Amino acid sequence: MDKTKIIDALYNAVLINRVHATTGAKREKAETALNKMLKSASVTNSVDSLYEMSFSEFIETNANEAMSTGQVGFGKEFVDQEILVAMLIERFGDENSILSMIPSSNIKRMNGKKETLPARGKKIRMVWGIENADIPAVVTAQLKKAKTTSLSIEAKKLILTVPYTDELLEDSVIEMGWYVISEISSAFDTSMHQVIINGDTTTGNLVNINIIDGNTTALPDGNVTDFIVINNGARKTAIINGSTVNAGAFELSDIRSARSKMWIKGLNPMNLVLVVSSSVYFKLLGLSQAETIEKFGWQATVVNGVITAIDGMRVLHREELGDATATGEVSANPALNTTGQAVIIHLPSLWIGIRRNFSTEAERNVKEQQTEVTGSARVDVVFNDLQVNEQATSSCVLLFNITI
Repeated sequence: MDKTKIIDALYNAVLINRVHATTGAKREKAETALNKMLKSASVTNSVDSLYEMSFSEFIETNANEAMSTGQVGFGKEFVDQEILVAMLIERFGDENSILSMIPSSNIKRMNGKKETLPARGKKIRMVWGIENADIPAVVTAQLKKAKTTSLSIEAKKLILTVPYTDELLEDSVIEMGWYVISEISSAFDTSMHQVIINGDTTTGNLVNINIIDGNTTALPDGNVTDFIVINNGARKTAIINGSTVNAGAFELSDIRSARSKMWIKGLNPMNLVLVVSSSVYFKLLGLSQAETIEKFGWQATVVNGVITAIDGMRVLHREELGDATATGEVSANPALNTTGQAVIIHLPSLWIGIRRNFSTEAERNVKEQQTEVTGSARVDVVFNDLQVNEQATSSCVLLFNITI
């Protein structure tokens, strides 16, 4: 079998594993579509028969007889849109991701590398009118234009490659192809949250809030670390705007004080999410305002030991938000990160631009008997901090120096 057929077969194996791993209506839908495509390509195998094959049997089949992610019209479009993206969105939902909370209208399919999004400008007001008994005329004061503004987004690339050997694929007790793709999907989820929460585009020495006492070149991936690549995230945006609260002992009053700094954006708790570090999450459990179901019924803050909301806001713990120094910045020395932090995000102000959907590709190296799976996407993350209200608003507020 030539190299092309082996590569195609590996693509197919990964695809079949992903379909097989789904359940319920999604699996039925995916299997039906796959069977139709196989039939249209005059392939005698069905999805069920492919499930029963061993890896070696699958490789020995004619690779191009089964659909693959590389065959336009015979699987490429289906995999990109219906399998990988659908499963990724489902994964975000399962993990209670910030991405799953963003209004769908704020996820923008980009038609070019750079785009400008139209946004509402400052409000205009009407004037008092009186009856005009003379020749019709228009009072100059009532002639006004509807104001508009814009928000710019620019696609940046996130990428990761995971290699594995034939021996690992053949001898592993788990489905290695599925595991690798699952881990790459998880990496994309993690990086997107690193950008949303910790994004800081400044590079150099003593300048980045994620390594305030060191050089960004000392980060695990140096100056190509995910949170440097895109735009400023929630913590940096809050610091730049002066929208911070030195919380100290941390009470409900601190959370309400943070919301007040958002002005009109902080009024509706359904538009907000409170993201906390692990230490702050457990601190929240001890708040007197964290009502249990025994005291407060199904509107409780804590249900079965899990914080669902506080003051009407959804509460989300993300590992990407860790402890920090007393200034809300992170030290390169973990021993100096002794206080907790939390950030409130106004979800309608968070925009995600997608130029290229998250996707995975496999490349086979026959001589080395290895396969490399690469996941990539071209995206942008932007907070809309345009000031279009009478009083200044803030899309994010950072609560720092929380005693833990």
